[in-house]
Amino acid sequence: MRDRLLFVWIALLGATRVDFLLGGGPFILTPFLLLSPLLLPGEIHRVTTRPHPTPLPQGATGWLLAVAALSAILLLSAFGAMELGAAGRRLGLLLAQLGLLTALGLALADRPAPKALLARGAYWGLATVFLMNVVQLAVWLVPALPRTVAGGLLGLEPGSYAGVLPRLTGISHDPNLGGALILFYLAVLAFAAPPSRLRTAVLWGGAVSVVLTLSRSAGLAGLVLWGWVLIRRGEFRVTPLLAGSLAAATGAVVALAGFAPGFFEPLADVWSIASNRFTLTEDSAAQHVQLLGRAWEVGTHDLKSLFLGIGYGNAYMVTQDMFPGNVYGNFHSIFLTFFAEAGVLAALLLTAMMGTAWVRGGAWRPLIGALLVYNLFQQTQTEPWFWLVLLWAWTRTPAEEPEPTA
Repeated sequence: MRDRLLFVWIALLGATRVDFLLGGGPFILTPFLLLSPLLLPGEIHRVTTRPHPTPLPQGATGWLLAVAALSAILLLSAFGAMELGAAGRRLGLLLAQLGLLTALGLALADRPAPKALLARGAYWGLATVFLMNVVQLAVWLVPALPRTVAGGLLGLEPGSYAGVLPRLTGISHDPNLGGALILFYLAVLAFAAPPSRLRTAVLWGGAVSVVLTLSRSAGLAGLVLWGWVLIRRGEFRVTPLLAGSLAAATGAVVALAGFAPGFFEPLADVWSIASNRFTLTEDSAAQHVQLLGRAWEVGTHDLKSLFLGIGYGNAYMVTQDMFPGNVYGNFHSIFLTFFAEAGVLAALLLTAMMGTAWVRGGAWRPLIGALLVYNLFQQTQTEPWFWLVLLWAWTRTPAEEPEPTA
């Protein structure tokens, strides 16, 4: 029973579409926040009742010191925040996440056959993503379908681009974070699941799901992850079946263009809208650049801002002209958000934590590299799985086989 609960915990790490407070609380009560306190006592009991004590993995002490230092810096920034209430709530949530994830992450990595457990949880997570994408597409196509379930427990409405294309976000409420979450599950399967036809099919299905989010940041990070895993490890091969399938598909497109030229006209309109999403001239791309500049201006306004920032979680206070009425507005870059909200020391420490995780990461290194790229233009500090990956990379857990040499 405890193993099944762990599978569910892994599968729903990023399930921000689920809110057990039904949208009426000061924060989203996600499955992670509900299940973690239920899992923790059992894991503590399992570890502490062993005949022989389990030593902390190498690097765990450094991780704990880094987390403590980051927490202290963020706490100082919160005391000088523009809006103390918002800073306190968001910092409290982050500290709770860090404490629960550190304890459960180390305990999970210490379990028998942790890689098999991780792989099964990732399979369940991606199955949930695929299912939710189908539901969101149905809701998009049939406006009469409900947008929520059980009074707000589960949101079903997809995101949209230009009001024309759905952005299928899986179990996350945000397309960009939904794409990053899928990358996490793909990396877990590439690391922990043995090669099989099922794994190959799910990996390709996950790659398509990232594209369906229409997230530039997730797409760019996915290229880093996918290229590293498939090419470096030799898992991508041009087989006769793949070459024949591509040739057949190309032939079909050419034949349709020659004998039924009108067939592609509606598709061309959709392609024009979708392709614009991935250009630097698109409106939100320009807004991203403006946000990055705003973060630098805010963080360098004076000495107090440079060293303490405007207060953790207070970015929305200075981005209301771009996100009017949005209490979750941010600078769309984890490094510049930490710089503007908590000062230069917080930004440098976070960068050092991610850099150390990449250096020590081993099999997690492709995902850390992808997250470094993703977080240049988005931010994942509120995502539990993000800190879990940093912890596992820092401590090189679960145990891994040596990486193949070139």
